[in-house]
Amino acid sequence: MGGDNFTQLKVIESIAAEKVKIMPDVLIGGGGDSANGGISGLLGLQLLEKLGRKVSNDDKKE
Repeated sequence: MGGDNFTQLKVIESIAAEKVKIMPDVLIGGGGDSANGGISGLLGLQLLEKLGRKVSNDDKKE
Protein backbone atom coordinates (compact mmCIF):
# COMPACT_ATOMS: atom_id res chain seq x y z
CA MET A 1 0.00 0.00 0.00
CA GLY A 2 1.44 3.34 -1.03
CA GLY A 3 1.80 6.33 1.25
CA ASP A 4 -1.14 8.20 -0.29
CA ASN A 5 -3.45 5.21 0.01
CA PHE A 6 -2.43 4.63 3.63
CA THR A 7 -3.10 8.29 4.47
CA GLN A 8 -6.54 8.17 2.84
CA LEU A 9 -7.36 4.97 4.73
CA LYS A 10 -6.39 6.53 8.07
CA VAL A 11 -8.44 9.67 7.37
CA ILE A 12 -11.51 7.59 6.52
CA GLU A 13 -11.00 5.44 9.63
CA SER A 14 -10.83 8.61 11.77
CA ILE A 15 -13.99 10.01 10.20
CA ALA A 16 -15.81 6.73 10.85
CA ALA A 17 -14.55 6.42 14.44
CA GLU A 18 -15.65 9.96 15.34
CA LYS A 19 -18.94 9.63 13.43
CA VAL A 20 -18.26 12.85 11.52
CA LYS A 21 -21.16 13.77 9.27
CA ILE A 22 -19.88 14.39 5.74
CA MET A 23 -23.15 14.35 3.76
CA PRO A 24 -25.87 16.99 4.22
CA ASP A 25 -29.41 16.02 5.25
CA VAL A 26 -30.84 18.26 2.57
CA LEU A 27 -29.25 19.33 -0.69
CA ILE A 28 -30.83 22.32 -2.38
CA GLY A 29 -30.01 22.35 -6.07
CA GLY A 30 -31.07 24.29 -9.15
CA GLY A 31 -32.53 21.49 -11.25
CA GLY A 32 -34.80 22.12 -14.22
CA ASP A 33 -37.21 24.51 -12.53
CA SER A 34 -34.91 26.82 -10.60
CA ALA A 35 -37.83 28.78 -9.14
CA ASN A 36 -38.87 25.79 -7.01
CA GLY A 37 -35.38 24.57 -6.07
CA GLY A 38 -35.14 26.51 -2.82
CA ILE A 39 -38.77 25.93 -1.90
CA SER A 40 -38.42 22.18 -2.42
CA GLY A 41 -35.33 22.15 -0.23
CA LEU A 42 -37.04 24.05 2.57
CA LEU A 43 -40.07 21.78 2.42
CA GLY A 44 -37.77 18.76 2.58
CA LEU A 45 -36.04 20.22 5.64
CA GLN A 46 -39.39 20.82 7.37
CA LEU A 47 -40.41 17.23 6.62
CA LEU A 48 -37.17 15.88 8.10
CA GLU A 49 -37.64 17.96 11.25
CA LYS A 50 -41.22 16.75 11.71
CA LEU A 51 -40.23 13.13 11.14
CA GLY A 52 -37.40 13.53 13.63
CA ARG A 53 -39.79 14.83 16.29
CA LYS A 54 -42.21 11.97 15.62
CA VAL A 55 -39.46 9.39 16.01
CA SER A 56 -38.28 11.07 19.24
CA ASN A 57 -41.81 11.05 20.67
CA ASP A 58 -42.33 7.41 19.70
CA ASP A 59 -39.06 6.47 21.45
CA LYS A 60 -40.23 8.16 24.66
CA LYS A 61 -43.48 6.14 24.69
CA GLU A 62 -41.63 2.81 24.82
